[in-house]
Amino acid sequence: MISIITPSFNRAYIIDETAQSIFNQSNKNWEWIIVDDGSTDESWEKLKSYASKDSRVRVFQRDREPKGACTCRNIGAEKAQGEFLIFLDTDDLLGNKAIEDRLAQAEQAQAAVPFFPTVTFENDP
Repeated sequence: MISIITPSFNRAYIIDETAQSIFNQSNKNWEWIIVDDGSTDESWEKLKSYASKDSRVRVFQRDREPKGACTCRNIGAEKAQGEFLIFLDTDDLLGNKAIEDRLAQAEQAQAAVPFFPTVTFENDP
């Protein structure tokens, strides 16, 4: 299983696209851990909604200092149950076969840290 770890702060307006890219994965053996960094928009409600609809989604609020994405990633890594981790920000998307490809690469791993191609886009992925 892969644990996808996402720090989130005031991203209610954009996180649906990130969520859809995770829910559309060809390999369904994942958990998504989202750590909210004290959002003041509707993020926390939206995150709880994802978790209430899919048991693979677990949400937490940052419970220690310092504030910031790095602390949230560390909290997520501590909560993770997967054998592998993917750090995915709220403005990033996964291709539909990203998890499938990463697990296949992990089975054949020759290197300690495999690398994967990325694509940059402005408006339309």
